[in-house]
Amino acid sequence: MNLEWLQFSVLDWVACFVFLCSWIGYTRYAIHKSRTTPTLSSVLHSHREQWMLNAVSVVRAETARDIISVGIFERSVAFFASTTILILAGLLTVLGSSEKVASVLASLHFVSDAVAEQIQLKIVLIILLFVHAFFKFCWSMRCYGFLATMLGAVPTEFLKAADGEQNLTTEIQAWSKRAAAIMTSAAHHFNLGLRAYYFALAVLAWFVHPLLFILANITVVAVLYRRDFKSYVLENLQEPTIDTSAKTTTKTMTTKSDDSDD
Repeated sequence: MNLEWLQFSVLDWVACFVFLCSWIGYTRYAIHKSRTTPTLSSVLHSHREQWMLNAVSVVRAETARDIISVGIFERSVAFFASTTILILAGLLTVLGSSEKVASVLASLHFVSDAVAEQIQLKIVLIILLFVHAFFKFCWSMRCYGFLATMLGAVPTEFLKAADGEQNLTTEIQAWSKRAAAIMTSAAHHFNLGLRAYYFALAVLAWFVHPLLFILANITVVAVLYRRDFKSYVLENLQEPTIDTSAKTTTKTMTTKSDDSDD
């Protein structure tokens, strides 16, 4: 039995540990942090609840636009799922040609020395990441399909409900929360699939040097944190409704001032 892959250096094993901590640790951290701090996921969930509440406040003919919107999300996830299959096919082909890959990498001066067995293990790691992404994308597609079914099966009583019917209003709110929870689950699994893509790209740095692999993992975590907790999009999603009349007045006064200067 060839155990060449066991000859990884200490730095290689440290890089693997950093990778696992970055991938699994950040996911756990983001879920825990979102319970007390606004994130893209938590803020979007409130918008989804409002969307689903709006979906049952229109006539039956207008619910088709919501189903179409959900279908667009589903097709976007399907694109990534099909792309993942193509990537996996290419990776399996490369796995069977690991000797050639080792010879090509050996000709590059900036690549650390590695035997074919070690390269195979790195490729297998990338394959596992994309397999994980594929399952996440598939479940996300199914969740969007479930949501489309819920929208199509909205009770007629909800669509004709009067504002004063307290009992029915409570049922509508409960329904909208369940529908929003399914939509958030679909988006969450899609996000996990995308994260697998990010960390798979980080693993590519391992073919060059383990230190670069560590740096790539830290960079990916920093990018994810910036987008989830500090992004400009998050600030705009949290922005309250703006009084456009005040802005219009200000703009008119500015225009008049500009005209007087001329």
